[in-house]
Amino acid sequence: MAPGFPVGQIPTSTGVAAYGSYVVYQINSGSLIALSPSGSIMWVYSVPASPAYFGTALTDATPVISGKLVYALWSGGLSAHNLTDGALRWFVPLPRPSGMALAYGRLYVAVGGSVIAYGSCAEPLGASALSAIATFNLNSRFGCAAAISNIAYPSSNFSVFAGSVPANSVTVASFDGNAHYVRAGNSGPMNSSFASVSFWINMSAYSANGVRFINYGDNRTCPAISYCAGWFFYLTANGPTSNSVVQFSVVNVNQTRVSVPPNAMVRNIWYMVTGTYDGRKATVYVNGLSQNAVNRTGPIASTPPYLNLTMGTGTAIDGRYFTGNIANLQVYNGSLSAYQVSQLYQRGIQGAPLQNARLVAWYPLSGDTSDYALLNSGYNYGVGFTSQGYAPPGLSNAYSVSRSSVILPLLSYSAGNYVTYPVGVYSWK
Repeated sequence: MAPGFPVGQIPTSTGVAAYGSYVVYQINSGSLIALSPSGSIMWVYSVPASPAYFGTALTDATPVISGKLVYALWSGGLSAHNLTDGALRWFVPLPRPSGMALAYGRLYVAVGGSVIAYGSCAEPLGASALSAIATFNLNSRFGCAAAISNIAYPSSNFSVFAGSVPANSVTVASFDGNAHYVRAGNSGPMNSSFASVSFWINMSAYSANGVRFINYGDNRTCPAISYCAGWFFYLTANGPTSNSVVQFSVVNVNQTRVSVPPNAMVRNIWYMVTGTYDGRKATVYVNGLSQNAVNRTGPIASTPPYLNLTMGTGTAIDGRYFTGNIANLQVYNGSLSAYQVSQLYQRGIQGAPLQNARLVAWYPLSGDTSDYALLNSGYNYGVGFTSQGYAPPGLSNAYSVSRSSVILPLLSYSAGNYVTYPVGVYSWK
């Protein structure tokens, strides 16, 4: 037994979860304890005595760890905590919870005779829609804010900000063109006959040799099948000029290329690029609008196990590295409609994925390379993260903007307490 291991607490624990260098115990009396592999205590979270809605740990409760959060089930409800320090992120009261499990990027909780599915967003306890949206913005969870906005106010041109600045600062993946990239494993669910892929991109430089942004397949040896499969996005090798164009490629027996018109995308500007393929036609969109389409029939060839999903370079890791920023990569194993692509664009650079659209991968790239859909997280080979200013698409294109504000207490996830903020509501035409 490792030195420092809390022997006296083991008999009172209900369950244990392990993730990376963390081992987390849930204690009957109302605590979570995280240990290092050597047995030393890394942090302790104790249930507050007031308000006393947590209750005690269930008899067979076991914490669940996913990404950066620890989920714990109590007799009074469900709590989420930072994995690194145990700080409370949120608590949801539940009547008679009996167990929980993590599967396919969702947390499932058994409550009475029902099962409740939670995604990556959970609004603060007892919060109004306005307060929840502002809280998510305050804590840089802009995709969650957009998801709540789309549900609560589906037809309104407005945005909610915590503070008085009408532009969010978002965290995105930064690629410097010097052998730095992200690579994730070959995921079976992404091997679909039809696909839709969407991501936000800001190109800082062009490449004389061309470069791939997002890659799940290859076109080498086509029509031989060994390296002829999948789909990818790239910048053509037209040299360091504005004549380079972005292309979306789908591969079955041969390669189908769909090009964005020249000069439709320039350097140092954010764009949302989307490619869809429905078995009959490949279409490429920029900022929610169709730019070009090419007819092609037949299914996409499945990507073999030795070809991975890459960001910032191609499958071959051949020296053609991307320079710029990428955010919010979403992959669906079906063809999105033009209306659905427009919806994605309106949700913004960190917008949540579409519901019930067969999502199979979601990489927000807002500080990590985790997959928040099916947990096929990427390996980071030197890619950094940076903050950039950003305004919602509708607001940036508006001709008339109005603003009102109200003072609200909002929960700061990092501080673990409520802070009073001026919440601004911007509407536009």
